[in-house]
Amino acid sequence: MPSDLFQGLNVLVVGPQNDETLGFEKMLKNNGCDSVPLYNTDTGEELTDKSAIISYFKLEETDIHFIVSNTCDFSFYKVMAFDLYIPVVKSSWIIHCIAKNKIVQPETHSPNGTHHLKNTQIYLSPFSFTEGEIAFYSQMIVSLGGSINQILSTRTTHVIANQHEDLAISAVEVFPGTAAAKIKFVYVTWLVECFMSCSDVGTAEHTITEKSTDKPAWERVESLQLSRGQSKFLTGYTFVLDQQMGGQICGILSRIVAGLGGSTNSDPIISQVRSFHLGGLTVTNGDGHNTWYWLFEMIQLDSFVPSVGKLVYRSPPGAVFESRRMSASYSNFYALQRHYVRTVCRMLGIIPTPELTRANEILVTRSRSGRKYTAATTQLRDRCSVVNYLWLEDCLRLGEAVDTAGSRYAEIPVRVSEGGNMLGQIGAVQNSVSQEDASGGTPETQIDLTQSDGRADDNFQTASEHHRDVVTSSPSGSEGDDDSITKPGGNVSANHIKLQIEDTESTQGTMHCTRPEKRIGESPVQQRSQTEEGCGAPHEKPIDNRDSHRPYQIEAVTTNCLERLTAEEKQRLGELGVSLHDDVATATPHRQLNCIIAPKRLRTVKFLTSLSFHPLQYALVPQFVEDLLALNEKPPIDEYPDAGDPQYRIPEVDPSVMALSALPARVFPRAGIHRVNLAHDIAGGSTVVAGILRAHGIQETRTLPRKFQEGDILKNEAGGTTEAAAPDYVLVATRPSQARRFQQLTGHAAATALVVEWNWCVQSIFDLQCNTLSSEYIIR
Repeated sequence: MPSDLFQGLNVLVVGPQNDETLGFEKMLKNNGCDSVPLYNTDTGEELTDKSAIISYFKLEETDIHFIVSNTCDFSFYKVMAFDLYIPVVKSSWIIHCIAKNKIVQPETHSPNGTHHLKNTQIYLSPFSFTEGEIAFYSQMIVSLGGSINQILSTRTTHVIANQHEDLAISAVEVFPGTAAAKIKFVYVTWLVECFMSCSDVGTAEHTITEKSTDKPAWERVESLQLSRGQSKFLTGYTFVLDQQMGGQICGILSRIVAGLGGSTNSDPIISQVRSFHLGGLTVTNGDGHNTWYWLFEMIQLDSFVPSVGKLVYRSPPGAVFESRRMSASYSNFYALQRHYVRTVCRMLGIIPTPELTRANEILVTRSRSGRKYTAATTQLRDRCSVVNYLWLEDCLRLGEAVDTAGSRYAEIPVRVSEGGNMLGQIGAVQNSVSQEDASGGTPETQIDLTQSDGRADDNFQTASEHHRDVVTSSPSGSEGDDDSITKPGGNVSANHIKLQIEDTESTQGTMHCTRPEKRIGESPVQQRSQTEEGCGAPHEKPIDNRDSHRPYQIEAVTTNCLERLTAEEKQRLGELGVSLHDDVATATPHRQLNCIIAPKRLRTVKFLTSLSFHPLQYALVPQFVEDLLALNEKPPIDEYPDAGDPQYRIPEVDPSVMALSALPARVFPRAGIHRVNLAHDIAGGSTVVAGILRAHGIQETRTLPRKFQEGDILKNEAGGTTEAAAPDYVLVATRPSQARRFQQLTGHAAATALVVEWNWCVQSIFDLQCNTLSSEYIIR
């Protein structure tokens, strides 16, 4: 049903102008999207220059919030995605948003084939790595499309540590349930090999066990060369590496730079750095002192970029707010936008927190929507300033705490045409701020990527020393309880880390082991801000405006499973919003079916028909229902399993196929097939087959007699725009002799005939796309 889910968003659709892309446009508009421009890849001009791209799409006048494209093979992809930070997503993102009834994070829907970690959520243990190491390895994860968890949760896929005794690993091992058991413990060498080889390598050689050490794993990767197939854009540049970064990171950087055509040395020409200032590179070809962020962004852009282009490319003179322990939350930023905002916060010494609490002095937002914005302008208006991202960038440029009261920072969203600049671009901001730049040129210090509290000490701290303050959930674990905190100097044990169950798309930053709230059943405005994952700052309760609703809205048909459920169990599921139906016919039209539950992809009538649900939002294995029934009678809402979790999805049903189920036209009409002839002896019977075909858009079927004549044959009278040249006649046959007779009788004039096996129909339904040219199931 139409909604205002995408209200306030402008989404660019990129692709050929056909029924599919027009269908995406219609879905977005039907769900409230403000603007859905279409870029036709067949006729659109080549755009590679950033200024030309900004001008063509009028980005200085109107924001583009997302780009929908099932491929990244268009000329302006890299600039849009990696320079301007506009998320590019496959069409499955639209369906996922509609299914979840909220704007989901875009990482898992990236069309980029090099984003090999897009389905991972990685926890870098602060008990194994320093802040500088976490900052460095985080850049690797982001460049491979992965998500970084700041909360150790059942959604985490990998815990990266350097020994089995790490407290994060201990917490997972003592946590009950099968979800925690699926988390992989790996050395950071796994991530290094993934990055150097640009692939999702197996974890077998990098798995942490009770008896293993990381020495063999490091020996495995220490000689790996960069093999990303990129150009040598660093040819002619020499980088001086700060040896305080450690031998392992310096070795990795040396091989990365060499793989891109550059060279490195270790001349001691860098000034003394302070604690955690490990993120810098000095280039000797006259481009000053630069940061890891700059290097990894160039890798994504696959070209050399002068460091004057962005604030985060250059090391700041110091952390402006490091002595104040200021914390800021952020809202309405997505993917690399969030990574950028958090990076600027840490360079300033601000603690970035994904949730808004009473400890936050600042909310940085891109639009006037969402729970955080509402709370900051109502309950917290006397203690929390709401600003746009220009405030962060001006503080970093000027090297001082700029007053938040200026009208420049109250303009939300930012109007680039009136003196602002696009996110992450220095642009006109250099001339629009009245204060003089106090930095005095390029500083000879390194980037501060402090991960937890923004403090910088005179000496380096070990990871375990730095994280003595560990936030824990209260023993009761009930919603609304205050969080307790282990005071500095207390003993840290595995019990101080609570593995959490959360409903977020991705998380980044420091570890806060508070109990996150379940994010389901809320209004679109509330849901918009909730995609920005996480939990509150230490010992603070997040602002909670949530209404009470059933956790699910699932109307499911089951096939080949769950036959022995009792009436009481079905009633329990119904109270949670999960309704199970034995048959499609008895459920519709009274219920809008949106789910199939089966042990695997099947050729049953119910399964084949389920792919016609408009849309099919869930394709679940029975384990989802079994896990629901295994819960306590009234558990906290955050303990319910997530129906969108990949572990519950039928493996053979790809999300991209489910996305096609929401298109306005069904699978066969999209190929121009509206009327079909059936052989008299078709397996399963013509009545059953006809019912399945009608569910997928066939208007009329006709069962031909054994010795059919030309007058018996039904013509495919297709109308409207189609994706392919529609055949004049279609037959689902069982024998070659039927095909020959059909082709003889329909071969007059310029008529075309398509004769296929039933397997062709099944494959078309499984893929929700018809191959009318080269399928093995077409009978010639």
